[in-house]
Amino acid sequence: MPRNLHLLTLDQLGPKQYLIRVEHCFELHEDAIYSQPIQIDLQQLFHSLGQITNFTELILTANMPLAEMKRFNWTTTENESSYWDTTGEFFLYINTFMIPLLTY
Repeated sequence: MPRNLHLLTLDQLGPKQYLIRVEHCFELHEDAIYSQPIQIDLQQLFHSLGQITNFTELILTANMPLAEMKRFNWTTTENESSYWDTTGEFFLYINTFMIPLLTY
Protein backbone atom coordinates (compact mmCIF):
# COMPACT_ATOMS: atom_id res chain seq x y z
CA MET A 1 0.00 0.00 0.00
CA PRO A 2 1.44 3.44 -0.90
CA ARG A 3 2.65 5.56 2.03
CA ASN A 4 0.07 8.28 1.34
CA LEU A 5 -2.85 5.84 1.37
CA HIS A 6 -4.55 4.43 4.45
CA LEU A 7 -7.00 1.52 4.49
CA LEU A 8 -9.78 2.72 6.84
CA THR A 9 -12.32 -0.05 6.33
CA LEU A 10 -12.21 -3.61 5.08
CA ASP A 11 -15.55 -5.05 6.10
CA GLN A 12 -16.97 -8.30 4.78
CA LEU A 13 -20.69 -7.75 4.24
CA GLY A 14 -21.46 -11.15 2.75
CA PRO A 15 -19.65 -14.24 1.48
CA LYS A 16 -18.45 -12.41 -1.64
CA GLN A 17 -19.04 -8.72 -0.89
CA TYR A 18 -16.74 -6.22 0.81
CA LEU A 19 -16.95 -2.59 1.88
CA ILE A 20 -13.61 -0.84 1.44
CA ARG A 21 -12.69 2.71 2.47
CA VAL A 22 -9.34 4.22 1.57
CA GLU A 23 -8.04 7.62 2.63
CA HIS A 24 -5.44 9.89 1.08
CA CYS A 25 -3.39 10.89 4.13
CA PHE A 26 -1.73 14.10 3.00
CA GLU A 27 -3.30 17.52 2.51
CA LEU A 28 -2.61 19.86 -0.38
CA HIS A 29 0.99 21.21 -0.16
CA GLU A 30 1.71 19.18 2.99
CA ASP A 31 4.42 17.22 1.17
CA ALA A 32 5.97 17.74 -2.25
CA ILE A 33 5.63 14.07 -3.19
CA TYR A 34 2.96 12.50 -1.01
CA SER A 35 0.37 15.27 -1.41
CA GLN A 36 -0.04 14.39 -5.07
CA PRO A 37 -3.14 12.46 -6.18
CA ILE A 38 -2.54 8.74 -6.59
CA GLN A 39 -4.11 5.86 -8.46
CA ILE A 40 -4.21 2.34 -7.05
CA ASP A 41 -5.05 -1.05 -8.45
CA LEU A 42 -7.64 -2.51 -6.06
CA GLN A 43 -7.33 -5.92 -7.71
CA GLN A 44 -3.62 -6.01 -6.98
CA LEU A 45 -4.13 -4.93 -3.36
CA PHE A 46 -6.88 -7.46 -2.64
CA HIS A 47 -5.91 -10.32 -4.96
CA SER A 48 -5.79 -12.80 -2.06
CA LEU A 49 -9.54 -12.29 -1.43
CA GLY A 50 -10.61 -13.05 -5.01
CA GLN A 51 -11.17 -11.41 -8.36
CA ILE A 52 -12.90 -8.02 -8.41
CA THR A 53 -15.67 -8.29 -10.98
CA ASN A 54 -16.84 -4.67 -10.68
CA PHE A 55 -17.22 -2.04 -7.98
CA THR A 56 -19.52 0.79 -6.99
CA GLU A 57 -18.18 3.95 -5.39
CA LEU A 58 -20.45 4.97 -2.52
CA ILE A 59 -20.86 8.09 -0.42
CA LEU A 60 -18.96 8.04 2.88
CA THR A 61 -21.86 6.54 4.85
CA ALA A 62 -22.03 3.69 2.29
CA ASN A 63 -25.81 3.90 1.89
CA MET A 64 -25.97 5.42 -1.62
CA PRO A 65 -23.92 5.21 -4.83
CA LEU A 66 -21.87 8.37 -5.32
CA ALA A 67 -23.29 8.74 -8.84
CA GLU A 68 -26.81 9.09 -7.40
CA MET A 69 -25.95 11.79 -4.85
CA LYS A 70 -27.60 15.16 -5.41
CA ARG A 71 -26.28 18.08 -3.38
CA PHE A 72 -28.67 20.69 -2.06
CA ASN A 73 -28.19 24.21 -3.35
CA TRP A 74 -29.80 27.22 -1.72
CA THR A 75 -29.41 30.98 -1.54
CA THR A 76 -28.30 32.56 1.71
CA THR A 77 -29.86 35.64 3.26
CA GLU A 78 -26.98 37.62 1.67
CA ASN A 79 -28.11 36.33 -1.77
CA GLU A 80 -25.08 34.04 -2.12
CA SER A 81 -25.23 30.50 -3.44
CA SER A 82 -24.40 27.59 -1.14
CA TYR A 83 -22.64 25.85 -4.06
CA TRP A 84 -18.95 25.30 -3.47
CA ASP A 85 -16.87 24.43 -6.52
CA THR A 86 -13.93 22.24 -5.53
CA THR A 87 -12.69 21.66 -9.07
CA GLY A 88 -8.90 21.70 -9.06
CA GLU A 89 -8.64 21.77 -5.27
CA PHE A 90 -7.31 18.78 -3.38
CA PHE A 91 -8.38 17.93 0.14
CA LEU A 92 -8.09 14.80 2.23
CA TYR A 93 -10.30 12.28 0.47
CA ILE A 94 -11.99 9.16 1.74
CA ASN A 95 -13.30 6.93 -1.02
CA THR A 96 -15.81 4.20 -0.22
CA PHE A 97 -16.34 1.19 -2.46
CA MET A 98 -18.70 -1.78 -2.52
CA ILE A 99 -16.79 -4.63 -4.13
CA PRO A 100 -18.24 -8.01 -5.10
CA LEU A 101 -15.60 -10.71 -5.59
CA LEU A 102 -15.33 -13.99 -7.41
CA THR A 103 -13.46 -16.30 -5.05
CA TYR A 104 -10.67 -18.46 -6.41
